Amino acid sequence: MKFEDALSALRNGKKIRHPSWEKDEYLIGCYVGMIGFEESFEDKKARGMSITKMKGEHIHPEMVGILTINERLDILDKYPKLNKLISSPQLNLLLIMSEDWEILE
Repeated sequence: MKFEDALSALRNGKKIRHPSWEKDEYLIGCYVGMIGFEESFEDKKARGMSITKMKGEHIHPEMVGILTINERLDILDKYPKLNKLISSPQLNLLLIMSEDWEILE
């Protein structure tokens, strides 16, 4: 299945994975609320969905980042425009172009 179709399923609460990953690795969609505010699900959904890579029942280590806080601060001191890139895990473009995505039950 194409990534676009899998992404549609992700938006509707399904888990998706690529067969090149380990069997217990998959993506889930998250709609994040703000602490201290009462919000409906529709309010959260209107802000957009975040995608998280999971390993089993835990966030995949790729999502946490590979830099220590001091390494990150050193880089940001020299290159402040890299903040968003360093903070955001990336999906491999070849995976996104793949037609091998699967929906998990």
